[in-house]
Amino acid sequence: MSRADEAGAIAAASYYMTDLYVYTEMSQDTTRWRAMSHRDCVFCASILKDIAALQSEGQFTIVAPIRVSRISAQALSPAVFSVTIDMTTGPDEDFTKGGGSLGRTTEDSGTATVIVIRQGTEWITRGVDLTRRR
Repeated sequence: MSRADEAGAIAAASYYMTDLYVYTEMSQDTTRWRAMSHRDCVFCASILKDIAALQSEGQFTIVAPIRVSRISAQALSPAVFSVTIDMTTGPDEDFTKGGGSLGRTTEDSGTATVIVIRQGTEWITRGVDLTRRR
């Protein structure tokens, strides 16, 4: 992620949509998620809203590791890249604070198109568009 090129954009988008997403959902620690999210990113804000709702109810989520099957990038400008990630998610499960299951999702496949912007020495996620395949 330290590189300011296509490889850096791919690393940043992959980290954001896999490792950081899983960490943020399971720990409910939104510090790094906020740091990597552009203020106008609707998807990014929706994750924060979902986590806040879980926290307010004392609930938590167990998230399955996200599996990436293909990833590619296209430069939109020298500091902006569109990264396409084919991935599989789930099953995930939400729990009450007492540990009772609130429901389990099924495994799902889809494509995330992630717009990342290089700002100084950091990558910021500007937007995410998800397309699900069933």
